[in-house]
Amino acid sequence: LRGVDFRLGVELPKSSPHRAPATQTPPPAPSGADTARPGPVRAQPETVTRVYDVRDLIFPIPDSVAPPLGAATQPFPAAAGGKRERLTMANMLENLLGLIRQQVDPGPWLQGPGGLREHNGQLIITQTPESHDAISKLLRELREARSVLVRVESRFMNVSAEADATLRRLLKTPARKEAPTQPSGTMLSQAQVDALIRAAQRFPSTRRLMVPRVTLFNGQGAYVKVGSGEQVTLPLVGRPGRQVKAPYQQGAQLHVEATVTPDRRSVNLTLKPTVAMLIRVGDRIEESAATMTATVTVADGQTVLFRLPYARSLLTGARKVIDPKTGETSFQIVRKPIAPAAGPQRYLYLMVKPKIIIQKEHEEGVDIAPVPRAVTIPVKPPATAPAPGEPTTKPGGKELSTVTYDVRDLLAVGPFPKPLKMGFHA
Repeated sequence: LRGVDFRLGVELPKSSPHRAPATQTPPPAPSGADTARPGPVRAQPETVTRVYDVRDLIFPIPDSVAPPLGAATQPFPAAAGGKRERLTMANMLENLLGLIRQQVDPGPWLQGPGGLREHNGQLIITQTPESHDAISKLLRELREARSVLVRVESRFMNVSAEADATLRRLLKTPARKEAPTQPSGTMLSQAQVDALIRAAQRFPSTRRLMVPRVTLFNGQGAYVKVGSGEQVTLPLVGRPGRQVKAPYQQGAQLHVEATVTPDRRSVNLTLKPTVAMLIRVGDRIEESAATMTATVTVADGQTVLFRLPYARSLLTGARKVIDPKTGETSFQIVRKPIAPAAGPQRYLYLMVKPKIIIQKEHEEGVDIAPVPRAVTIPVKPPATAPAPGEPTTKPGGKELSTVTYDVRDLLAVGPFPKPLKMGFHA
């Protein structure tokens, strides 16, 4: 009772049995001054300890870089023109802990009973029930951003000049003997794709190289390759009369990077298809190759078509190359372009169709619809003990809120060319 009387600051009469002894009372205040009364003591909030499994959030998503194909010596460039830096698991864990400390009730992390520990990918957090609700909402939104996948279906067709003329008339596209510097592609519907495939298959010279399908995370890079390696014997440059065996990779491969737009209706695709084949004419070894690098925006479920002419080259020799870092020796193939009139011209028709997959909606069988990607998380002001004589609740400032934005589509390489307008008739 003495403790209750003291905390409430009640002045008891001298006859009260609960009055503290005279020896325990503070010394009297100076003359003319008010008796100092201690301020109210703030009660500690109730805390709960919970364990969160965040191993899926701190696992880095790797990029697959396509190896060189044909006589190429450089791999597929990253989205920014160079190699993209990927965070390690330790960096991602550190960033996640900092995000929780800063955005979810930042006050108790610095003072008070709140605790945050990590053990083998498990977060052990001691906080108030309100803070646990905010932490669960934040982790749920971070997982939803990772639950978006893109399935890319493609088709490689090798057609002759005669078949190319028929397909161009069907699609009403002009003839181009050379590949454009910035190919934009032609958008096709599913009916147009079916009609194009049927028309190409009527020609016995049409060859279907591969029909790859790959599923990747939003913003991830991956490749599909169907090919084989062999050794070609070529004269060594600078050493007359000496021949060496240089490795050559022939076949077809497709490297793709896919980033979903915020409205979940389109996909930004960065494509690099490559087809390389060897042609032996007597003692001559020629190469027939078609390749490009293009960035295009394709609607979900729509198909984009690229038409690439094959370029023929004569393999004239091999040059010895020494890596300055490792000291390893390799041979770089030297080739000389051949005029198109020297042989029959062929074309590569590449069709690519992206499909957005949202795991939660895919499992429930719900159609994909635009979903706002923002989440509002309440941010409480730091909890500080009031000074003596001040009220328990201070007048607060402006109300704050934390919003999470997904901007991976803004980091993709542009510009994205405008799709071509095209007519169609059967």
